[in-house]
Amino acid sequence: MRRYPRKGKVRRIKKAVKRRVIPYVDPFATLVAPDRFVVTWMWPTAEHNEKLTVHGNTNHWDRQSIAKHWRGLAKIVCLEAGCPEWGQAVVHYRFYKPDLRAIDQLNQAHRMKHVVDGVMDAGLLHNDSDKYLVVGGPMESRLDRERPRIELEFVRVKEGA
Repeated sequence: MRRYPRKGKVRRIKKAVKRRVIPYVDPFATLVAPDRFVVTWMWPTAEHNEKLTVHGNTNHWDRQSIAKHWRGLAKIVCLEAGCPEWGQAVVHYRFYKPDLRAIDQLNQAHRMKHVVDGVMDAGLLHNDSDKYLVVGGPMESRLDRERPRIELEFVRVKEGA
């Protein structure tokens, strides 16, 4: 009995994974309520995951190109939506997965760091230090095959609360 699959089977599996197409969602931002600002971001592709992960076999320059693009795009999206200026906020992550495979939520949230930086560049908060921004939990995962995406919901913290 073989412990490992035959080479032909492995090749077929790899080709099927490469062909898997994830629907693209244009990034956008919305001021849902006076104290809630939601940024909707595309689900990262396999290339993004490989280059943005901390554990990936990529160099600094590969990661920097995507990070710079995402940060600038997030800033533009937020400015177009009329990004408010707040003193403090809590960010909640919601993951709408394209399939039922398990994801590492902490790694996905880490990949969104450049998006959060772009939102800070747009002027939502002074910066993303713990004095101004708190990462709230729990992180939610849901299935949405038609529009896989990641939502970052910024909730304003009332002064003196």
